[in-house]
Amino acid sequence: MTEQAPPAPPTPEQRLFPVVTLMRDEVTGQLALQVGPRIYQDPQALRDSPDWTRVEFAARDLARWVEGNAPPPRRPGERRPEDPPKAGTMVEQISRILETKLVAQGESGRGVRLVEGPGGAVRVYIGVQPYSLDEVPDPAIRTAIREAVAEWEASR
Repeated sequence: MTEQAPPAPPTPEQRLFPVVTLMRDEVTGQLALQVGPRIYQDPQALRDSPDWTRVEFAARDLARWVEGNAPPPRRPGERRPEDPPKAGTMVEQISRILETKLVAQGESGRGVRLVEGPGGAVRVYIGVQPYSLDEVPDPAIRTAIREAVAEWEASR
């Protein structure tokens, strides 16, 4: 049996992925967004869709980037000392605890975060793939989420 070399790390071009495409109707001037194969011409339809959270995060990041306020790039799990943790919502606080746990376990490169969606539903993002709490496919991540929730509860 031959030993295979580990895969090469991704190049910057390979790490880039489309989040949303901004389009304009050349006749009416109306904006439309394309997320994957879905096109949204009505903002409410987008808000009611599973794509809303992804587009909302990208829009916030784009606004900061355009204003010149985008933070410098960082490696996964790296914290900036000038950015103290903000209080945030319960879900945001638990997500920060989860991030710390995953960094300690060497799992920071997976891009796991918790996001509160419309109506208070919690979505778990692993990279760009969203899951409900019950759908998370990785048992280690499910366990880390439970531990983060318990740690948050103990801190109250």
